[in-house]
Amino acid sequence: MKDPLKKRWLILGGIWATALLLTYCNQRMIQNINEERARFELRDMTAAFVQKNRHNIDEMLKKKAAYRQPVESIPIGCLALKTQLRSLAAAHNLTLLALNSDTDLTGSGTVPITLTFMGTYAEALGWLAALEHDCPYAPAVKVKVQQASDQRVPQFEIRIHYQFEMAEQQIDG
Repeated sequence: MKDPLKKRWLILGGIWATALLLTYCNQRMIQNINEERARFELRDMTAAFVQKNRHNIDEMLKKKAAYRQPVESIPIGCLALKTQLRSLAAAHNLTLLALNSDTDLTGSGTVPITLTFMGTYAEALGWLAALEHDCPYAPAVKVKVQQASDQRVPQFEIRIHYQFEMAEQQIDG
């Protein structure tokens, strides 16, 4: 009698173990499905957000790109900016005394440039406004004004940071 009872308990224990194992596997599968569903929902919400705000995102990317000038080489970019700074100074009737750049810091994507010129306050402010409008990638970071008692017009020393990024070169082949 003990033998058939023992077999029944073994069978019942096996059935319960199988039921518990299947329950555990089912819970893992449900958890995986919920995680996958959450990932899909997040992807769909992100896609909807990007689609809804496409115009704003494009505008922000264009503004961001305007603050760094793409250049093929650093010396050519600096030369082009210096030429542009000279022409802006001439357009605003400023007497350019010095134009120096520190190209040793080129690994950072920023080259400090120091300009020294003479002119009136109105001309200097006009030049700064033109610089901000025409060269957003070269913001003025420091302005120093000196005027000796024997000078009629002040001398301005302006430090700008020329911000650039290396342009991707295409190889024709």
